[in-house]
Amino acid sequence: FVEMFGDPSINPFGWKLVNISEVMGGKVSNGFFAKRDDYCDDGNVSVLGVANIVNRMYSKIDDLPKTNADSKDIEKYEVKYGDMLFCRSSLVAEGIGKASIVPENVQHKVLFECHTIRLPLDLDKCVPEFMQTLSTMDFFRNQVLAQSKTATMTTIGQDGILKSDIILPPIDKQRKFYDFIKQV
Repeated sequence: FVEMFGDPSINPFGWKLVNISEVMGGKVSNGFFAKRDDYCDDGNVSVLGVANIVNRMYSKIDDLPKTNADSKDIEKYEVKYGDMLFCRSSLVAEGIGKASIVPENVQHKVLFECHTIRLPLDLDKCVPEFMQTLSTMDFFRNQVLAQSKTATMTTIGQDGILKSDIILPPIDKQRKFYDFIKQV
């Protein structure tokens, strides 16, 4: 990443600096809520939680807990490739704002849960794998941590994520990065 794009905090290649909201392809939102007792083996939806998104590029989408949701909730919370999911609540400050992207092979009826924030990306402006890698860099992490609040748990709201700036190299350069990481 640094070889192709440089350290984002220095931005040695002079990439365009934009607010993260400029690469959104939809409305940012918090996830689906189900009580612990609502989870069951024969539910009609699978649910992505914090453990499925932190410290990984792609959200873990297999062997997810199941619950039941109505068609309105499925329409509102179902994930797809291009969705970037952020941890919005963590017992440790370092966990806050960690993000993964929903992989291309995600099945239907996979929802994201209430301790996560979904930022749908505009795939004409950015490559999800580029964005996820950028979200791990100190440049982005420091912005997120500055917007978090700590009491018993560390939390961040949608506005905290939306206050973050990113570097935005041309899409063809981001696609080259994607091609490279696919080979690795």
